[in-house]
Amino acid sequence: MAHLRFMNPANSQITGSIKRAQQLIRSQYIYLEDHPQFAPKNFRHLRNLALRLEKLSRTDPRNVNEVELNSILKELSSIVDNLQHAA
Repeated sequence: MAHLRFMNPANSQITGSIKRAQQLIRSQYIYLEDHPQFAPKNFRHLRNLALRLEKLSRTDPRNVNEVELNSILKELSSIVDNLQHAA
């Protein structure tokens, strides 16, 4: 997350989306620690998303593939929805 460039307002939408997604992944890790019955499948999926987001966060925001970012956000949303319905 330290690699995100927040200084340029033109980049704020991309960097903001990445930052919020990374925060959501961290909160889901905490949820999985409290509910280990959901952890095996979801932890690996969250980890893969976290790695993809980390790669995007190191990319210049002007060069971020928005299709890939939207795909990651949809997958993350799906995981969160599944965990909410399972609880």
